[in-house]
Amino acid sequence: MSIWIKFETLLFLNALTGSIAYLFWRISNRALSRYQAARHLYVGLKLVILLFAVPLVYVWLFLYFSGRGGSWKGYFMTATPAIVRASILLAVLWTAGALRTAFRYGKELYLESRMQRFCREDTRREEQVLAQLCREMEIKKRIGIRKGTGCFSPSVGGLFRTRIYLGDKSCGEEELRVILRHELLHCRHGDVQTQRLLLLLGILFWFHPLFWSGKLYGEYRRWSEDCVDMSMLRLENKDLYIRVLLKTALACVEGRHLAEATAAENESDVLRRIEKMKNLSGKKKMTGAVMTAWIMGTVLFGGTAVYASGSGVVSAYRAIAAATEEAEEAVPQTLPVYGGYSLDSADAYVLMSETPSEEMMGLRPYWTVGANMRQISDGFRAAAGAGITVNVSITPEDFNVKVGIINPDGKMEYIEASNGIAHSFTAYQNGIYKFYIENGNGTEICASGTVKF
Repeated sequence: MSIWIKFETLLFLNALTGSIAYLFWRISNRALSRYQAARHLYVGLKLVILLFAVPLVYVWLFLYFSGRGGSWKGYFMTATPAIVRASILLAVLWTAGALRTAFRYGKELYLESRMQRFCREDTRREEQVLAQLCREMEIKKRIGIRKGTGCFSPSVGGLFRTRIYLGDKSCGEEELRVILRHELLHCRHGDVQTQRLLLLLGILFWFHPLFWSGKLYGEYRRWSEDCVDMSMLRLENKDLYIRVLLKTALACVEGRHLAEATAAENESDVLRRIEKMKNLSGKKKMTGAVMTAWIMGTVLFGGTAVYASGSGVVSAYRAIAAATEEAEEAVPQTLPVYGGYSLDSADAYVLMSETPSEEMMGLRPYWTVGANMRQISDGFRAAAGAGITVNVSITPEDFNVKVGIINPDGKMEYIEASNGIAHSFTAYQNGIYKFYIENGNGTEICASGTVKF
């Protein structure tokens, strides 16, 4: 269950960080409304989407704890019985929701692809115009064209090969160039790939209000279109572009495009965009100072949010683990239980010197663990589900050591810390377990404490 616990915690951390980033983006949206900032807010929204996918600090966090038996300051990722039961319930609920969402998306994508199979009209004229535009815009990627009644409106998409889909209405060469340039700008901005990422995130975060309500999808579609509109105004005649948008909106059948970027989804959206383009001349351009302040604010707020959310979740997890740790009738055993010895050279886990000193073999209330040595107790029996609680003090206090158990199947679980170490491992099967301390420092250490099982 440790994998599910890590996955669920990572999912929650990502959702929390993405939500905070989206909140800051909405605040920025209002603050920058008097500036020509469509491009900046569009890029900022892309960063919000990426924060839902890969906050690098959390990836590092989980890679760091991978294979360490799960521990940070004694409790982070500790799988108490109550946490395991809750994790199983959450795993079942999340899997059911994810499968339901994936089925719904798959069904809609399948229906769209079936409609687009009828787009088989002759496209030689369109391909010539497209090839010329690709050369002008220095787009080397191979892009196909489909045309016919199966296309709701001009759009760019395709799961494996990027294609531009056109309706069955004929248009002049100037209008065709405008439509194709619009779709090629979507390709250049990476909107098709981002739409696919949003679909994947919608499956992973089906429980998040921004996804199940479609809020994030709608925001991204609007801002991707606004960003393309700003670029088109620099490249094409403004009146011609607005005329083509209106004609496209009136001619197309309104439909949902899950993994595509469209020229015009509906008439009301086109009217909103036209109004925004008309008001553009009355807005200031962003100065270098405003842009720098916005970027610095984003980085500062985002970094603080990541740190605060991560620390808060870790603290909450530790409190839950401590509160749900079940008390057991346990007999304290003075360390070492019988004495210590190093693993022989045939063992797969050999990391240290093989020969312990005579002093280490004696029965003592403490262990002296030499530099680059591992001390292991004799075996003790534990039942599945039982807790193996260790409380160890290390001298010198600032030396990091590994304290853990060896399971009956030979696999090792451990935590890495210094000075006072308090941790509870869970026995997942009946059998003989061993306790060990590994000193990877260049100086010997002294360990004392108890093991309860």
